[in-house]
Amino acid sequence: KIIISTQQIEDGVQIEVSDNGNGIASGDLSHIFDPFFTTKLGDGGNGLGLHIVHNIVTAALGGTIDVESEVGEGTKFVVKIPLIAPKDNEDGLANVTNSTK
Repeated sequence: KIIISTQQIEDGVQIEVSDNGNGIASGDLSHIFDPFFTTKLGDGGNGLGLHIVHNIVTAALGGTIDVESEVGEGTKFVVKIPLIAPKDNEDGLANVTNSTK
């Protein structure tokens, strides 16, 4: 089961996506946004999906993304983005600081 909810927050929008799936092991949780991190190597996973999501949310949109998970209980992602995306620099990347994972 997947639940998606949104709400307006100060200066932006919060999007929560949660599921009641298998969850993510605590040892893997701190690495899920790393490029090429996967638990399905050789099984079709290349480990770029959440890395790309993190870059879009933080760099392109100027927001943050956090994750909560417990094995056997599911996973919840919380994305917070401003109503107005940051202006791009000459290199095409938004001028944002490193956000929390």
